[in-house]
Amino acid sequence: MHLPEGCAIIYRHFGNPNARQISKEASTICKARGLVFLVSCDSGVPPGTDTGVHFSERLHDAIPDWRKSYPKQIFTAAANSAQSARRALGLGANAVLLSPVFDSESPSAGLALGAETFKQIVGNINGPVYALGGITAQNAKTLQGYAAGLAVVSGVLSA
Repeated sequence: MHLPEGCAIIYRHFGNPNARQISKEASTICKARGLVFLVSCDSGVPPGTDTGVHFSERLHDAIPDWRKSYPKQIFTAAANSAQSARRALGLGANAVLLSPVFDSESPSAGLALGAETFKQIVGNINGPVYALGGITAQNAKTLQGYAAGLAVVSGVLSA
């Protein structure tokens, strides 16, 4: 699979002891391919000059301190509600990934918002909102004009 330039990769290490090395290598590959690389903030891996940071919902409070230390990096944040999305953007995230929009097989996914609820939330948020959760080529079309973009996990693996 080849992602077009400008796409972002978020590395969620989930405690991998080699997270620092993997992040460094992945960042280099992404830079060479014109991709944005973000590492989860709970990795203990500080971002490089070409690396952004992704914050899980439980770590939104860390955004302002990271923003002070890394003022030019791209920050994204996970959100499961309008309130959480607004809060993350207010704390300094550049964009949020709102999920789950559709039914997802992810073990961490809650009840799907659905396209209409997603659209309503986006309409009440001042900032970019990316759709995550159960995204397919078919249902992605229902979000056109509302989602700033799409975030996929298994969708990219099955494409």
